[in-house]
Amino acid sequence: MNNPLKIELEPMMLAYGNACYAAQALEVSLTGLLNTLEMYNIVKGVKNKSIDSENTSRVLGNLFKEAQKKEYFTNAEKNKINRAIKERNHLIHGYWKEKITYAYKKKGREWIIKNIEEIHELIAQANDIVASLEKKYLDELGVTDYVEAVTENIWESDYEPPNDLLH
Repeated sequence: MNNPLKIELEPMMLAYGNACYAAQALEVSLTGLLNTLEMYNIVKGVKNKSIDSENTSRVLGNLFKEAQKKEYFTNAEKNKINRAIKERNHLIHGYWKEKITYAYKKKGREWIIKNIEEIHELIAQANDIVASLEKKYLDELGVTDYVEAVTENIWESDYEPPNDLLH
């Protein structure tokens, strides 16, 4: 049985899910950058204030503030990442409160999809900045190939989630 409401909402929710995934990837990249910088400094014998994981909240903005203490970001990079964090926070915490009535009409749903895709793109660009910095340090340590091999070995490409999670 086809549920018309589900069919109408599915593209919008897919766009939202993709943007949320990108937001999570940005958080993972910032955490990865901080951990990689910590490892890099230990290996290179650089005296640097270590990450205070007890007091550094895993809030995305705080992760970025911590990263800025340890890595140089251009003003353009800082602006892009800060905008992405702001958009991510709005997407997660306030977007639907503000935009839910747009979803009532087809034109509104189309607008929401376009808007969320723009947010997704901004977050993905911010993630690319952070990931490239992490890769730079992994390359300098000579462990990029190892990290990629480990990731490939644990990734199950033929895994299918249980059917009830897909519908």
